[in-house]
Amino acid sequence: MLERLCDPVRTERSLTGSIRILFRKLVGGVLGLPPKYPLLRLATVGQDGALSYEDDAGRVADAVRRADAVLLYVHGILGDTGDMARSSRVSGAAPPVGPGYGVVLAFDYENINTSIEENAALLKARLAEVGLAGEHGKRLDIVAHSMGGLVARQLIEAERGVHVDSLVTLGTPHAGSPWPSVQRWATVALGVAANGMLPVAWPVAALAAVMGTIEKVDTALDQMQKGSPFLTALAKAPDPGVPYHLLVGDRSLLPRELADGRLPRLLERLSPGGIVDRVVDAVFFRAPNDLAVSVESAQAVPAGRTPSPAVQVLATDHMSFFATDASLVAVADALNPANP
Repeated sequence: MLERLCDPVRTERSLTGSIRILFRKLVGGVLGLPPKYPLLRLATVGQDGALSYEDDAGRVADAVRRADAVLLYVHGILGDTGDMARSSRVSGAAPPVGPGYGVVLAFDYENINTSIEENAALLKARLAEVGLAGEHGKRLDIVAHSMGGLVARQLIEAERGVHVDSLVTLGTPHAGSPWPSVQRWATVALGVAANGMLPVAWPVAALAAVMGTIEKVDTALDQMQKGSPFLTALAKAPDPGVPYHLLVGDRSLLPRELADGRLPRLLERLSPGGIVDRVVDAVFFRAPNDLAVSVESAQAVPAGRTPSPAVQVLATDHMSFFATDASLVAVADALNPANP
C-alpha cells in the first residue's frame, strides 16, 4: 500500500537517493505525476564547504550567459554530485578545481532503470535549455565519475551537437565491468568499508537498499557488462577530436595491508559458499583494479584518437576519487587549458 510519495532529492545525491529517484520514476508514472529528473543544476559551494543547488532553468541559464567557462559534473551509478561539486571550491590541501569557471553545473539523473543513451539525450536537452547547445561560445569541460563517463562519451561521440572542450573520466568502465551484478559488488564493497579498508565509509543502510532493489531493474548495469551492445556501439563511434583525460584507480598502489592477505580473506568470506567466484578471482586478485573497474577497462578508450587520451593511474578505490588530494590535483591538472 502506497501511503505517500517521497520528496525529490534536491539537496543531496547519495546511494539512497538513487533508490528514491528510481521509486519516483516507477511509481510516478503509474500515478500520472510529471517526472522530476533529470535535473541540471547550478552548484554553489560556500567558503565553509556548504553546498547549495539552483535548479530553476531560467536562473541557471542567466548564470551560464554571464560565464565564459562552465564546468559540468556527471555522477556515476552509485555516486553523487555532492562530493564532486564540493571539490570544485574546497579541497583541503589540494588546489580547488573550479576557480577558473564562472559556473559549476551538476547533472542528476535516474541511473538504474534508464539507459545510458536516454540519459545522454536528456543531458543534451537540458544543456540546450540553459544555452549550451551547438557552438555555444563557452568553454565547457565535463568531469564524470564511473558510469557518468559513459553518459558523457555518448553525449560527445553519438549525440553530438554540443561543443565540449574536454572530458575527464574517473573510474569509468570504458570496456565494461567484470562484476556479474551490482549486488555482488555492493556486498564486497560494504564488507571492505566496514573493515576500515577504504578511506571513505560507505552508508550501510544505502548499500543494503541497493543490494535488495537494484537487481530487479538494472537497465544501465546490463549496459556496462563487458561486450554489451551499448559498449560495442560506443567503441565504433567516430573520433570526436575532444581531449580525454582518463583517471584510473588502482587499489594495489594503496598501503600494503589493504592489498595483501587481509582483503583476499575478507572477499573469500563474503563470496557465496565461502569461495571467491571465478570472475572476482581473475579480475581482483590478478589484475589491478579499483574494486569496481579494472585498470585496463578504465583506460580502454578506442585507439587512434586525436589527441590521444591522457592516462593517469592513481592510488585510490572506486568511491574515493573525490576524497583524496592526489585525485583532486589530477583533476585540476587535467582541466588546465595548458594541458593538451
